[in-house]
Amino acid sequence: MADVRKAMGDVQDRLGIDRLLISPKLKAAAGQMLLDLYSQLIELPMSGQIVIRSAFEHHLEAVVHDPAGVPVKLYPWMPDPLGMPRTTIMIDPEVSFGAPVTAYRGVSTAVLMDLVDAGLSLDDLATEYGLSSEEVGDAIRFERAAA
Repeated sequence: MADVRKAMGDVQDRLGIDRLLISPKLKAAAGQMLLDLYSQLIELPMSGQIVIRSAFEHHLEAVVHDPAGVPVKLYPWMPDPLGMPRTTIMIDPEVSFGAPVTAYRGVSTAVLMDLVDAGLSLDDLATEYGLSSEEVGDAIRFERAAA
């Protein structure tokens, strides 16, 4: 973690960015510079650099900024067999006080998990809340991973 902090500090100093991780500039040159410095600090081989860059790019796609560049919404990364970022779960401070919810209908992921734990099926929940089985499954996986 110290290496990440050092790389972030170096990039912030070089580019004059106060809060790099929430800056939209992270999607451009600042992000590439951060990854380059971090890779050097931990002596990451080229294969590792390719993997970390891919994960980083997926993370950046999950953050939504407002016109002023302030991050306002997050679609937490969920594993996908095709490697595409998922947008079925959303964290938005203006929806449900920032608690994770399904993106389409705003149903609490914690509530869905509790109902599955109580014995309801994914299909029953999907029908009841107007969600797809995929959305309910993602909510359950998200909650299990967060626990």
